[in-house]
Amino acid sequence: MVIFPFLSLLLMVSLLMAMMAKARPVGRVAMPGKTLKTIPLSFWQKIMVHRSSLWAMAFGLVWGIVSGWLQASLALLLLGLTVIILFLPMRYTFTSKGVAVGDGIFREWNEFTGISRQGAQILLHHPSFFGRLILFTRNADADGLFAHLQQFIKPPSYPKGAEAK
Repeated sequence: MVIFPFLSLLLMVSLLMAMMAKARPVGRVAMPGKTLKTIPLSFWQKIMVHRSSLWAMAFGLVWGIVSGWLQASLALLLLGLTVIILFLPMRYTFTSKGVAVGDGIFREWNEFTGISRQGAQILLHHPSFFGRLILFTRNADADGLFAHLQQFIKPPSYPKGAEAK
């Protein structure tokens, strides 16, 4: 039964690598276009960006300690690395061609089919549910940023007689 703890540990290390790739990738992605605005992310915004990885990491750590296959010292090491990643600086970079989340993910404006706002969250819609992008902003920044982004993301046009489904 050595395989289960090994695979679980491998998955948790993969979660850490995925979080690190968003915050500080080894190779930075090229950001085409003119840089229009850069917004640093607060600690809470970084938690929201990494929320799925954080939930999985928390579950893995708790489950590993409770079931006995994960030593407390190794769990503390993984927890410490997770917290360190959360304290690394991250930012949104808006260019004339798209938006970058951190230094590792760049999405072009033409990928998105619409834009909406829910409080301080700006949702960039995509035909696929998993292709959407949620930008977590401060309430003070959300109004101006939403108005600014609307000029880049045009809703799809439909032929006469056809309606959106």
